[in-house]
Amino acid sequence: MLSSLRIEPPILLYRATCGKCRMASMALVVLTCGCIRRVPVDAPEAMSIYERFHQPPGKLALVYRERFRTGWAIPVSIPPALAAAVCYGLVQWMRGASRDNLARR
Repeated sequence: MLSSLRIEPPILLYRATCGKCRMASMALVVLTCGCIRRVPVDAPEAMSIYERFHQPPGKLALVYRERFRTGWAIPVSIPPALAAAVCYGLVQWMRGASRDNLARR
């Protein structure tokens, strides 16, 4: 049942060259116990995200549940993204627990 769920973690696109951006993105990752992933805006993975959402490269963004949030929409989107991150973490934990139970049988 859990294997059919397709849940992806929220992704925070940040500027790796900006010290404040690095610190803020790391704080968000720590706050969510690692459930929100951070990706530098110049990484190949970020470029594919920009292409998928038809956005110009280099924008700071929060991506979750097929939504691309930029600018002032990012702080407003953090609480729902945190909820999504917690759900993602819970599902990953449950998948691991169910694998452990199968291995013990």
